[in-house]
Amino acid sequence: RFRWGLTANIFPPDFDLRCKILKDKMSGLEVANLIKDDVIEYIALNFDENVRMLEGAIRRLVTYCATFNSPITLEIAESALDSIIEKTKNDITPSNSTQAEKIKQVVANYYNIDVKELAGNSKKKEIAWARQMAMYLIRTQLNMPLKNVGSLFGGRDHTTVVHAENKINGLIKEDWAVKTDVDFLCQKLEK
Repeated sequence: RFRWGLTANIFPPDFDLRCKILKDKMSGLEVANLIKDDVIEYIALNFDENVRMLEGAIRRLVTYCATFNSPITLEIAESALDSIIEKTKNDITPSNSTQAEKIKQVVANYYNIDVKELAGNSKKKEIAWARQMAMYLIRTQLNMPLKNVGSLFGGRDHTTVVHAENKINGLIKEDWAVKTDVDFLCQKLEK
């Protein structure tokens, strides 16, 4: 019976969509104009699994600020949401660190570069592309926090990882060759 209907893959919303969802959800709140973009980005970066988590985070933040009669700032958001951000879930552990290194090695081999170059400072197009692909795969396969992924690539900032993830996500939808590369690399990682 399921085959009679239309099937579609449903993926978690990307960073930009999460920011738009947060702004939309806050539009009905009285404090909507008091919440700055850095707070929205912080929430969108840390709650990336589904819309309910975003809604829960914004409700908790607004309630926290109302309870303690404090302005909605990034520092307040960090302290209000700290207890519900699942920090330990995706931290670098020996297990997923090994998996991350495997992903880096598979990507380096596929693009015929040295794995050390992925963490280096080279801005050559082919190395930057391989680095972005490795970041994307680590984020999607291991669901590792942005900050931890950045540290695996020479201490890069979380915004670099967000850019890589968004770029590859966008290209997968538009460019058949990129989708093929991602699918092939995912198959290699399953072996």
